[in-house]
Amino acid sequence: MSFYEINFSALHQVNPLFASTLPLEDTPLHYEVFMDENSIESLNLVHTTLFKPLYDTAPNLALAEQMASFEVFQEYPYFYFFGLGNGVLLKYLLSNQRLKRLVVIEPDPQIAYIVLHMIDFSQEIREGRLMILGQEQLDFPTMAPLFKELDVQRYAKLYYLHVMSPFYEVFQELIHQSNHLFIETIHHAIVLAGNDTKDALIGLKHHMTNLPSIPHTPPLFDLIKKVGTTDVAVLVSTGPSLAKQLPLLKKIAPYVRIFAVDASLPILIKYGIKPDVVTSIERVALTSRFFKETPKEAMKGVITVLSSLQHAEVIDSVQSSDVIISLRPLGYMRVTGPKEWGYIGIGMSAANMAYELIYHSHFKTCILIGQDLAYGKDGKSHASGHVFGEDDVKQSEIDGWTVAYGGEGKVKTTAVWNMFRGFFEKDIAEAKARMETINATEGGARIFGAIELPFETALSLHVKQKSPKSAVKLSQISSKDITTITQNVVDKVTSIEAYLHATQHEVETLFLKVAHTCDDLEAKREVTTETMYDLLKAIEGIRAKSKEEIFDQVIWHIAQSMMLVQEITIAPIEVRYAPDEASRRQKMVDLMYVYKGWLFSLAGSIDAIVKTMDYGKGRALIHTVHAIDVWLGNTKIDTITCKDMKAHNGRVFDVEMRGILYDVPDLYLEESSKIIFKKADTQEILPPDFIRVIERTDDSYNEYYFAQNISNPIDEEKIKVLCKQNNIGFLVTKENLEDQDFVKYIKVLLIKFPTLNFKAFYMTTRQKQILENIFSTDITKIECIKLLDIYDIPTRVKVFVCTNHTPFDSYLWEILRFYSNVVMVYHTALSREYTIGSVIDLYKARSHPVFTKPNFFGFEQSELIAKDYSLEKLFYEPFMGRISDDENLYDFLYFKLVSELLTNSELRKFYITFAKNEARYLDLQKKNEL
Repeated sequence: MSFYEINFSALHQVNPLFASTLPLEDTPLHYEVFMDENSIESLNLVHTTLFKPLYDTAPNLALAEQMASFEVFQEYPYFYFFGLGNGVLLKYLLSNQRLKRLVVIEPDPQIAYIVLHMIDFSQEIREGRLMILGQEQLDFPTMAPLFKELDVQRYAKLYYLHVMSPFYEVFQELIHQSNHLFIETIHHAIVLAGNDTKDALIGLKHHMTNLPSIPHTPPLFDLIKKVGTTDVAVLVSTGPSLAKQLPLLKKIAPYVRIFAVDASLPILIKYGIKPDVVTSIERVALTSRFFKETPKEAMKGVITVLSSLQHAEVIDSVQSSDVIISLRPLGYMRVTGPKEWGYIGIGMSAANMAYELIYHSHFKTCILIGQDLAYGKDGKSHASGHVFGEDDVKQSEIDGWTVAYGGEGKVKTTAVWNMFRGFFEKDIAEAKARMETINATEGGARIFGAIELPFETALSLHVKQKSPKSAVKLSQISSKDITTITQNVVDKVTSIEAYLHATQHEVETLFLKVAHTCDDLEAKREVTTETMYDLLKAIEGIRAKSKEEIFDQVIWHIAQSMMLVQEITIAPIEVRYAPDEASRRQKMVDLMYVYKGWLFSLAGSIDAIVKTMDYGKGRALIHTVHAIDVWLGNTKIDTITCKDMKAHNGRVFDVEMRGILYDVPDLYLEESSKIIFKKADTQEILPPDFIRVIERTDDSYNEYYFAQNISNPIDEEKIKVLCKQNNIGFLVTKENLEDQDFVKYIKVLLIKFPTLNFKAFYMTTRQKQILENIFSTDITKIECIKLLDIYDIPTRVKVFVCTNHTPFDSYLWEILRFYSNVVMVYHTALSREYTIGSVIDLYKARSHPVFTKPNFFGFEQSELIAKDYSLEKLFYEPFMGRISDDENLYDFLYFKLVSELLTNSELRKFYITFAKNEARYLDLQKKNEL
């Protein structure tokens, strides 16, 4: 067989669409082929109309130059090219087995036709190491699978679209389009990984809380088998165009299945339309309002499909007779939940979830209405009657634009809506072989892949009004099956917990070894290459655990949003060109430093997962035990209502949810040892691991007290009170005191600022004892203050040093910088090797909000350019004078700047104002109000 035959056969197997675009054998070609005998490197093509060659110079010389330039990339696992060229460079690159995949956009099938005649790429094509795409495949559904794996995402910083030769510059617009699509797809993949570990942990907590309740609801599979009795399903969302479709929907309602998102439920009920199925996926408690504001009698016959990661208040608020608690295809749900109740909701909205449900229920046609995914012409974000108002999402200058419905013009949209649209487009592309999708929204954004038709036309073409639809009656499983499934879930969770504890110990042990090595390196003590090599091999062993199911599905799934940032930093170092012994050693040193942070974050993530699972299990019991009676002997002295965690007398602590801690009223303190707790409805005595008395002499009492108080509303005037003295404060926690970098930083501050009185805020006696032991030689310079509420800090310090080790740290960081006039210094162990000049590009890559939205922070674009996009120069030079690029970044941020902030009132005022704006920006962004 010829090269072309075996190449075509391989290409047809993996990419039949592109294979179908290749010219037939007798098709005239618009290229002339030139090649020296037996010299594939000399292969050149000349376009017979443009009279432009593939290579302007001798191809072998151009290729030699290209090959030399790629020598520094020999450890790169992924490349992206625009154009095949003559194929020689690609074959050369693919000979390196480190290269896992090479993606090529070839805009002219005739070039591919010629090249595939000349070089055998069949094996690389079949193995997926060479992927050739045509310009008709430049869409999100095609690109998205390329970046779904961590191993690809972690190399995001290394992405670059190489243009094969100057010939391809005639496709300039297509090059720009390809590059934009690659970047957009990479961004989507990283966002999909999650942007907040805290959110992922909240989802895990809710899932663990709801897990025992799942088997008591009908299985999702039962709904899927029974709901698809009509040909057409109408998916109702809450975009601003919805109102105009309601009259037709009401008329046709008896003959189609209506799937509604939770936000559209109150609107439909008010208009006299009863949906068949309502989907809900958001994890916030506010979602409950959609159900609370819908009359119970109106919910009769409505099936509500919830997600197990939703807040208990949402689940409690649903008043329909049929409620399904389903599972999303998230890792921790796959390994803990009963599979009969999942998996639905791979997308990020209730509408994405409903679309998946419609597809799996085997409807022939899905009609979308109210799916605007853009602001209306009047600027409204939602339909009239939306519970949170028609302008729930406020327009912002950072909003983008996308193609309008109908393809004419552009409409304003948000990043979140664009993400929802991306999921729709991917799902529609995957569903089209079996289900037709019609976008009858008649407004908003174009959803590529969906057929655009007026709602009336779509109904006339696809809905036959012969006989009304029948009611869907779901079936519960037997009590025996519930018991069996529940026990299986308990066994899975127990196994997962044992794995988590073992892995946490392994990671923490390795972290301490790496941290010790980093300390030696920093102190210029001898560290052998062999020592670093052994540690890196051990780290590879930890990384290899990603192939283990629980590590991948539980640990990584939760931790990825935090860890991926570090992975993206680590990957370029791992593949950095190191041709000699000195550069190889430096590479190992750099890896030691970045993996120190990686291991610390991983250990912290596992610890957070363990605690969250405990929390969720405790919360699950609280959700079952609605009220607890408190007995002293034969006398009932109190009743605790578990949902709001309030007692009639005394206090109830609900911290870390290993159980309830009951703070005994003063009247009964002396007899607190005689107190017992009973389930209010059955008078069954509850186990002490679920609820117990917390003595006020308990060393942890104040910590729990503070944790309870921080949930109270902030007194904005009280928190603005500012200390008049120049003092520096920090939080004393076990985690902070175990952080050697943090302790070292505080000790250096004590030396550099000998006249200041430092304030150490502690919550337990044990914390204070550890502090006094660690700072024994400097303890006279430190005032230890028992932290009772957040207002203790701004009245005592001007500068507060924070970390991210505990929820307390994170809370203090967020609240104090948002409301107070305290200068917050967020300490991280930045490499002492960095200078201000060396991290300018790093800050650019991080896309700090001031770079993406300078006007929000009071800057002009010209100022950013003038200051080289350096945060230090932009923020501090106006107050501190010229800052040298050679200035050590760590010394500047944590010593020089702190000194200036204590004495320079103008800089201090600017710093606090900027911090408040930054906090406000992030808050608005999170609420999708930017």
